[in-house]
Amino acid sequence: AHMPIASYYVRAVMMLFTGAASGMIASEINKRVQNSFSQLMEKQKIINLFGQQVSREIVDELILRKDNLDIKRVNATIMFLDIRNFSSYAETKDPAEIIQFQNNIFDPLIEIISKHKGLVNQFMGDGFMASFGIPLQTDDHRQNAFNAGLEIINKIKILAEMNIIPVTRVGIGIHSGEVITGNIGNDIRKQYSIAGTTVITAARLEQLNKQFQTQFLVSRDFLNSISTNGQASESLGEVSIKGFEKPM
Repeated sequence: AHMPIASYYVRAVMMLFTGAASGMIASEINKRVQNSFSQLMEKQKIINLFGQQVSREIVDELILRKDNLDIKRVNATIMFLDIRNFSSYAETKDPAEIIQFQNNIFDPLIEIISKHKGLVNQFMGDGFMASFGIPLQTDDHRQNAFNAGLEIINKIKILAEMNIIPVTRVGIGIHSGEVITGNIGNDIRKQYSIAGTTVITAARLEQLNKQFQTQFLVSRDFLNSISTNGQASESLGEVSIKGFEKPM
């Protein structure tokens, strides 16, 4: 039996339609692959810039918001943390024990910083600098930093009670204000950098813990800008800070 001419038309139209549909699907798949690839590249670029300490949430939000990472002035909170007497501890231990101690103490602390939307920007052998409200600007960066500081003090106490680390004291200094942030370097090696008097002040406050035999120091201005969540604070009066004319 011969197929009616109308059937040829129907078949031809169907083939044309499925061909067009396949083309559209292939194009859509290609577009999605391209998007995934560029997102992956964007993600890698951010991780390269901020190091492994950047949380997945921050990376995802940076990609979403496409924040401009060029040099700019922003309001943020800076935290410096130092492990007390680390040098004397390290003198009597072999390298494997030192690394184990650093991992046992720093891993949970990095988690706490990330949980409170902070970022560890720089590691020193016995401490680190962290920032809140950078690179994603938020209104609650002061409160987040303060809450993270309290949780860190508590966590170190718990780690020692569980015999995960020896009894350890730290020094934490927190200050808030204008900082200069930016993507500094050349095409081969770029680094997200933070500078300004706020950073220097936070570092100086951390160092003052040695003088006052304390573990957690903030400025009066900073304290007035947050809720202490019922945490008692003690005033140490006015203190002259190296490099600054006015006492704090």
